[in-house]
Amino acid sequence: MGETLHIYHTNDVHSHFSNWPRIRALLKERKRWHEEAGGYVPHSRYW
Repeated sequence: MGETLHIYHTNDVHSHFSNWPRIRALLKERKRWHEEAGGYVPHSRYW
């Protein structure tokens, strides 16, 4: 079976720092989803 690559894209958030906590929370949640499904999730200091 082939590998699956999940890409999460954010658009134009460079000056909207107030949104970063929500973005980080979403990425942490998705990381947990993928780990629970048995997927490989590389380590990142950001999430």
